[in-house]
Amino acid sequence: MTPLRALGLSILVSVPAFGYGDLAFADRDNDNDGHVTTPNVAVINQPTVNLAPGTSVGLAGKPSVSVAPSTPFSLGIFVSQNPGERETVAGPVSNVPPGKRFVVESISADAFMAQPGQRPFVLCSFISSDASSNVYLPMIFQGNFRIISLSGTHDVSVGAASVRAYVDPGENRLFCVLRRTDDVSTARYTVDFAGHLIDAPGE
Repeated sequence: MTPLRALGLSILVSVPAFGYGDLAFADRDNDNDGHVTTPNVAVINQPTVNLAPGTSVGLAGKPSVSVAPSTPFSLGIFVSQNPGERETVAGPVSNVPPGKRFVVESISADAFMAQPGQRPFVLCSFISSDASSNVYLPMIFQGNFRIISLSGTHDVSVGAASVRAYVDPGENRLFCVLRRTDDVSTARYTVDFAGHLIDAPGE
């Protein structure tokens, strides 16, 4: 009972103690020490928590993290140009396994020019029904070398780039445009695509 004094009158008002389950504002362990027992709180479903900047969060136990499975995968294109051929369009490359998406992470290329002084141009295009992107590889001249698998010496250029592109079977198409500064003698190109496979959307 709580006494209230107003207008010279003494009034006794009864204030009940409120509680809900284990969340009670009272001395629940009945030892009269005034200590309020720590409530037990159960969290269900998957609540969203917004944390202020700089807030530290500790994880108890051994949390499990689920990562979508992926499989390393690569594709290669080889092109040979004869005398009189200056530009070749290679593709489309479509041998991605059914039900999979090829996530391309890097492209590398090399070019071998039998005629000294020629310089290569390499363009890779990723084309789909709703988007497209082009990757121009910067080909860097390395020197003139005797190549065991080829006859005589060749000017050698190489290039590489880190990318993020996708090739889906039956939808996306991958093309390469391979060009040189003139069409004298022969040229050889190799373009490699490396990355991993994941399940295609909707699979």
